[in-house]
Formats: sequence, structure tokens, C-alpha cells
Amino acid sequence: MVNVLLLIPNLGNGGAQSVFRSHLDHLGKFANVTGCLFNWDGSLPTDHEKGIISLDVPAGSTFLSKIYFFLKRIEKVKKIKRERKIQITISHLEGADYINVLSKTSDRTICWIHGTKQHDLAINGIIGWVRIHLLIPLLYKKADKIVTVCKELGIEMDVNIKGISKRIKTIYNGFDVEKIIAFSKEELSPSQQELFNQRTILIAHCRLAPQKNLRALLHVFAEIRKKDKTAILVLIGDGELRSDLSKLCFQLNLRPSHASEFNSLTSHHQIDVAFLGYQSNPFKFLSKASAFLMTSSWEGFPLALCEAMACGNFVFCADCHTGPREIMAPEIELNSPRLAKPHRNKYGYLMPLVSEEDNSTIITWANVIVEEIALGCPGNHRREDSINRIKEFDYSHFVNASIEIIRE
Repeated sequence: MVNVLLLIPNLGNGGAQSVFRSHLDHLGKFANVTGCLFNWDGSLPTDHEKGIISLDVPAGSTFLSKIYFFLKRIEKVKKIKRERKIQITISHLEGADYINVLSKTSDRTICWIHGTKQHDLAINGIIGWVRIHLLIPLLYKKADKIVTVCKELGIEMDVNIKGISKRIKTIYNGFDVEKIIAFSKEELSPSQQELFNQRTILIAHCRLAPQKNLRALLHVFAEIRKKDKTAILVLIGDGELRSDLSKLCFQLNLRPSHASEFNSLTSHHQIDVAFLGYQSNPFKFLSKASAFLMTSSWEGFPLALCEAMACGNFVFCADCHTGPREIMAPEIELNSPRLAKPHRNKYGYLMPLVSEEDNSTIITWANVIVEEIALGCPGNHRREDSINRIKEFDYSHFVNASIEIIRE
């Protein structure tokens, strides 16, 4: 059996981490697989039970310490590759990609690309310029194989890094739709169910992070509330912007609540925005909501969008780079400009990108959502259509394609 090393900076609840865990669980049937991360930051308790190696090397706080720890990571990974006679190393996320390529011994290196580089607004300033124009082109030219989680990412990589087109392959993230459906059938508490029965529940499921553009979502919802007083926005997930978003709620005359208050039936009439935090089973909430909203400024292959559709949700999703167009509107050309007007199909609406400064688009989003709610939210949507679409990204396709990469 081939010896495979899986490499990632850290573990948590992101899409890249989900793929890493899937590789760890399923590639072991066909290869000797070793999981490795930089440190245990953000990991789940169950991760410690999987035999994953931690380099125990922090990121560093100063420029010199960052360089020192970066070199330390390369040294430690190179040692693991030699000791375990690693033949293939698969890295997830850019930080791990650098270490993978620069620690190369006799192994073949595969870089698994989970998100846009060109449209990631977090890549900015002088360091961002260096990454985009120097480090990223040099790094990925040295990789033996580049796997992108959607076709648009492959196009982006091919256009921006010359000479790598033959090494690019797209493997969509896989989903266990039947498992999601089973979890979605779990009942809510009596008070929660009564709330879902009485009010229009609009739901988002994501990290509370800048990429998800949640400040714009709150502005959209404030407009919706002017027209539909029964609407409640439920946010599932946690992150660094939680306090900032709570403050914005008050500025927009929206009453925020948190998980403990959400469980109290007497407080339901005082709720506009419910921050539920991390939920071990978000699907039971998603499946009972009126619609799913996603206002992201950029993505890779959005896990939450697919999970919402697997729950049968009608979605309102920003036409951001990359992923949403491929998932819910494959009839639109990947190379065509971002949408300027809402595009409706049987899964929901692909919407123009929105920002909190763009009042016109905020109103467009709000009007479209309110109109659909008035039609029974949504009018002619069949839950089976959304579920069947995500079945096209069945888990077995992802696993088989990952195994084929190793065989190649």
C-alpha cells in the first residue's frame, strides 16, 4: 500500500477541515495514511482520537518568529516524510501547501485548493501583494498535482499561474445526503417548534467571519422587517464578529437574542435576530426554516449552501466567487460576469453581490425575499429538486476521485 501524508494547519469546523477528516477516514482503506497538523488550535475533541501527529509549532507573533517557526515546520514535516517513507503528500489550505512543497523529499505533492486566491479580500496589503504575485505562482508551479474543489477555481488557477493547466483536476466536495436528511428530521424543542410555526424563519449557517458578509445580511434583514414583522433571522455558527454583529443589530433597531433566550417561549415576541452559536445538529433547524440566506463575498465550494439544499431549503445566495454558481445555477456560464439582477430557478435565487454600503442592492434582496414569502415562501419550490441536486455531489464520487488521484 502507498504511504500518504495528509497535512493541514489546524482543525475546526471549516470545509477544508471537513475534507481532511474525510480523507483520513476513507483513504485508509486503500493506503497507509498519516494525518498531520501544525498545532491543535480549534480542533474538536474527537480529532485527538484519530492518531493525528501535531507538529506543536505555533504561528509566531513577530516577523522573525514567524520565519523561525515556518522553517521549523518544514524541518519537522521533512523528517516525518523520511521516517514514514511517504510517497504522496496531500495538503489542505495555503499554509500547508507551502510546507508540503518546500519539505518535498522523494514524495509526490498534491495541493488541495479550497478557496479563491484572486477574490479573497483577506489577501491584501504588501503581504497580500507578495502572496499573489510571487509566493503563490512560485509555490503551485512546484506542486505535482493541484486539486480544486470547483471548476471555477481551476479556471482561476490556470489563468493566473501559467504552465500548470495539465496538473489541475477538479474534485467536488462530497456529501452524505441521506445522513443529512436523517439528522434534519430530529425534532425541535416545543418552544422552538412553536416559534417556527408562528414566524417566518430566515436562516444562515456559517462562521461569523468577514468573508460571510454578515453585516450586509443584517442590513438586508432590517429592510425585510420593515415589510414583514413576522420575520426572524436565525444565525447558526460562531466566530470573531459575534460581538460586532450584535452591536449592529441595535444600530438597525433589531433585537438580538442568544441560544438561552431562544429556548424561552415567553421571549419569542422580543426576538428579531437569534444568534444560536455552534450547533451539533444544524440540520434540524435548516429543514424547518422558510428559506436559507447566504451573502458571502467569496467562497470556495460552500459547504453550508450544499447542506441547506440537502435539507430541502429554498435558497437566496450571492453570486460570489467561487462555487455558488456551479452548485445552484449550472445553466449560467462560469466565465460570464457576476449577476447584476436576481436569477431564479427551481433551487432558489442566485443574487447580485451585496454590501452594507450598497442600499440599492440591499433593497433588491429584501424585496425579492419578501415577495417570495408572500407567495408562500417559496411559490412552486419542490424540496426534492434541491435534495436531488446535492445528490449529484454524492460522497462516493468524492472518495472514488480522491483514490484515483493517489493511483495516478
